[in-house]
Amino acid sequence: MQYIGGKNGCGDIVRIINELLPTNGSYWEPFVGAGRIIQNVKCKKRYGSDLHEPIIKLLRSVQEGWLPPSKVSEEEYKKWMKKKDESHPMVGFCGHGLSFGGRFFQGYARNAEEWCYASSARCSLLAQKPFLAGVDLRVRDYLSGFWKDFQPSLIYCDPPYIGTKPVGGETSFCHESFWNWCVEQHRKGSLVLVSEYTKPNVPVSVVWQKTMQRKLRSKDSSVKTEYLFSLDVGTKRKVGFGL
Repeated sequence: MQYIGGKNGCGDIVRIINELLPTNGSYWEPFVGAGRIIQNVKCKKRYGSDLHEPIIKLLRSVQEGWLPPSKVSEEEYKKWMKKKDESHPMVGFCGHGLSFGGRFFQGYARNAEEWCYASSARCSLLAQKPFLAGVDLRVRDYLSGFWKDFQPSLIYCDPPYIGTKPVGGETSFCHESFWNWCVEQHRKGSLVLVSEYTKPNVPVSVVWQKTMQRKLRSKDSSVKTEYLFSLDVGTKRKVGFGL
């Protein structure tokens, strides 16, 4: 399913997370989005949260057996856009799965080949369902903290990147507060991994990086490099190879 900032083709990141997770460890993803990472994490205790209620409601509904429609007209799309009843899974389904580029209600997606976005999103979600079994999903801001009485073994964060807009219409995102929070989680005992384009002003190592074309247009040759950072605050254990 389309989701802006979604981690389709994220095999390297998943592999690294699974390699670093300790036996019988626990995993928390506070910016879980469409769940493309957490669905492939090999861990008995998986926790996913996101402030964006429509996507969490959609994933939880699919977990519970809700069947998305295979067709949604533009008129129906506009109805859900106006209604925005975040307690209904159709808001997340239409808002992301049927929108241009996966951006939340940023225009009904269409192309010259009359590709059926609803059918594609439905198939994607139903294929994803068995991999989400057992995942504890919550609508929750990362600053609210973990909802269990223990510190997770590994926290993976895929926050709004510097210079990009938050998903779902959230007004702003304070990157300084976020990185300070990451430092605190690391000091509490969690291994913290963060995806970003820009190196922060806290001690980190690079675990993985990938350079890619900035846009899909063939004439645009500009590139960007995505990094997977590991926090290295006050510990002798180093994960990564520097920047």
